[in-house]
Amino acid sequence: MDKSNINHQHVITTAPTQMPSVINVTTNSPPPVGPKPIDIYCPYCHCRITTRIEHNATTKTHIVAVILGCTICCCCLPYCIDSCRNANHFCPSCGAYIGTYGS
Repeated sequence: MDKSNINHQHVITTAPTQMPSVINVTTNSPPPVGPKPIDIYCPYCHCRITTRIEHNATTKTHIVAVILGCTICCCCLPYCIDSCRNANHFCPSCGAYIGTYGS
């Protein structure tokens, strides 16, 4: 075989160009909650519910208790009044946290 008659072919391959993928990301913002139970669709179990509320004392509650304790000796009053505490909303079906209304 004569080496002078051999054709060398070089094949250059390129990766096929890919179109960029578009991914739509949606975020669920927490529903607006207030001091009373609200009727909503739970964002977790998707059931129609009325939220269950648990009230929790905050730093503000403790400060008001100290002030009332020093002035009129009623330091327990802020712990008995719901408007002095945060209202945490939960789903009664799945127990998921929905949101907090700060007093």
